[in-house]
Amino acid sequence: MIYNAQFVNEVLENFHNSFMAKKRRWCDIASIEPEGSNYKKKLYQLLYTLRYFPAYYLEYCVLADALRQRVSGKYNNLNVASFGCGICPDYYALKDNLAGVKFQYVGYDRCEWSSQKYLPEISSNNFSFEFFTTDSFELGDLDDVDVFVFPKSIGDIAAGDGLEHLANVIASTKKEKIFFLNSYVSNGSENMSSNAGYFNVVHNALESEGFITSDKVSTAQYKGKFGAGLRSIEYNFCYPEKFLITCDNQGTKTLCGHCGVVKRPVMTNRFMEYQILEYVRE
Repeated sequence: MIYNAQFVNEVLENFHNSFMAKKRRWCDIASIEPEGSNYKKKLYQLLYTLRYFPAYYLEYCVLADALRQRVSGKYNNLNVASFGCGICPDYYALKDNLAGVKFQYVGYDRCEWSSQKYLPEISSNNFSFEFFTTDSFELGDLDDVDVFVFPKSIGDIAAGDGLEHLANVIASTKKEKIFFLNSYVSNGSENMSSNAGYFNVVHNALESEGFITSDKVSTAQYKGKFGAGLRSIEYNFCYPEKFLITCDNQGTKTLCGHCGVVKRPVMTNRFMEYQILEYVRE
């Protein structure tokens, strides 16, 4: 597995510089949680990336490496669709870990992630981003996709009442084999989160179309001993202290008691919950 620390540090530096330039507006997002329409706020996009990008990129590197082991020598090209892709850390994980396997990535999201401009420029032509609403998909639209990614997004898709339709479109594929890279919003415990149960909607739709899997749909994973620091899992993981968010006015307002701006980024595997699933048609 390859974790590109130099790339991650470049992302952190770009987003940190932009976020620090907007200090006077931090209180506006102090109580915002990572859900729903909150992602539409550009300032929150910056904070979200600073808090979650390194850890999520690492998790997707684990998944991308697992995918590489399954497809190496069997596929020359892969078509990848990522639903609720946000800032697209899964694309970069695939780019860094699918050695020898070319892929075309389409990321779908219902929010305009204008903060993508702070990411390092993508020199390859294998990336595209499209606005995502599940209702806009029709049967056959995803027939060329080999790999489907749910990057901690399936709960939001389900909350918007679009998961069943998306599952039916996916299951209508003419492919004989497809893969899923699923990452779930963990509850921070060793128990599988309720968020992971949403994939049963997709699984049931696939079964109804004659697909089977030998992978354990009801089991998700985390890497390392539960609660371990991410540096112990991947030596190259590092979150430079200079990119941590501190506030000179901390403690001066009532809002400070539950401020989400100065929370530390994810540094352990307590929020890592993933699975790779391979489906074949009977």
